[in-house]
Amino acid sequence: MTRISRSRRRLLASALLPLALAACTVGHDYVRPDLPVPERFEEGGMVWTRADPEPTEWYGEAWWQAWHDPDLNELQERAQQANLSIAAADAAWRQAQAAIGEVRAAGRPQVGMGVSQSRSENTAAAQGLGEGQVRQQATAQGTVSWELDLWGAVRRRAEAQSAQAEASAQDLHAQRLSIAATVASTYLSLRQTEVQMALLENQVDANGRLLEMTERANELGTASPNDVVETRNALDSSIMGLEAASATRARCLHALAALTGQAPSSFVLAPRPEYGFEAPAPPAVMPAELLRRRPDVMAAEARVKAANAQVGAAQAAYFPSLGLSANGGYVGGSVDDLLDAPLRTWSLGAQLLGTVFDGGARRSQTAQARAGYEATVAQYRQSVLGALQETEDALSDYGYQQRQAAYAARATFDRQEVWQRKQREQMLGTASERDVLVETLSMLDAQQTALSAQGALAQDAVALFKAVGGGWQE
Repeated sequence: MTRISRSRRRLLASALLPLALAACTVGHDYVRPDLPVPERFEEGGMVWTRADPEPTEWYGEAWWQAWHDPDLNELQERAQQANLSIAAADAAWRQAQAAIGEVRAAGRPQVGMGVSQSRSENTAAAQGLGEGQVRQQATAQGTVSWELDLWGAVRRRAEAQSAQAEASAQDLHAQRLSIAATVASTYLSLRQTEVQMALLENQVDANGRLLEMTERANELGTASPNDVVETRNALDSSIMGLEAASATRARCLHALAALTGQAPSSFVLAPRPEYGFEAPAPPAVMPAELLRRRPDVMAAEARVKAANAQVGAAQAAYFPSLGLSANGGYVGGSVDDLLDAPLRTWSLGAQLLGTVFDGGARRSQTAQARAGYEATVAQYRQSVLGALQETEDALSDYGYQQRQAAYAARATFDRQEVWQRKQREQMLGTASERDVLVETLSMLDAQQTALSAQGALAQDAVALFKAVGGGWQE
């Protein structure tokens, strides 16, 4: 072969450049499906209006800080760093990110090189035709190949993989949100149990004192054996409740240990029997578009993007592919003298390939891609409807529990006033110690009811934070 002239190189480049520039991308560009989000609706006494916040800003808020609890903040930080479910989701996201480069590489030139050496001998001596010759040959060659992405098949596949990586990122955010909500819920259950244990201890003390008084009254004939049995049953019930609460606290601690990536035996958290429950109140106005900050909804939309791109990639298979190749090298007697060898080789080539008949394979692949797209659209819309339902349920539950907590707080306040009056009457000699103990037990019952309502309200607040994607902005 002779060396290609510069003019021929320029001619080849000028011929290929317009072809490359004319490359198009088949298939439709992504358009977000219509969403069944109302312009305005109310639930739980709160009015929502439509807005258009950026859908990628939701996860910047540490919403659990609304409780202003250092212990909860520390547990959340540990969980976000050490939780194994989050670690698995993070690895899946990084895997999806790495796959983008692999897909894009298919549309780029591929360069290879190789060196070989051979030794051969002819058969002249063996056939009596003279002395045989031993020949050595070394070859060094480089190759370049490039399949032009004329119809955008590679670009569509890369677009699909990028969307899948986006979905994996939102799956990671969803996992973080889920773990954060579980940590908050478990922690609040722990604190509620500790307050309950303190109330039950007081109840055990009061019932124990009542049992002593009843047994003494029975000995004096002013109380019946049935009164003793009933009082003892009340004491046993209080003790059983205290033991059950202690077991619940242990389970909460074990759960928090697992959520923060620790062994239960090494997890320690000081009790707070006087914990004050103050559930954060949501703002009066919340934008409906906030639901599109939910990571599960955003992941569903990303999968719609991926499916849409896969349709374009399938359609590109109907068009022929154009491949370019070039190679060049040196041939010499040994590897040492390759670069000085006078014999050089090169070649250029182009190949246009297209499928004439495939038995309907491409048509089936395109139909599969379109059906896959329609399935992801349906799943996306369903995720939005599910998000709306979950949020409306959370708002309704929160509003209901707010009212219940208010009623329970008022009842507790009333019982405390009665108890205080009874104490004053005891000091004046118009009420007995038994009367005070009976009112003490009634007050403790009211406090436990109020505690249950406050704990439920705190849990509903966590559910509402989770339902709207992790938080809200005033």
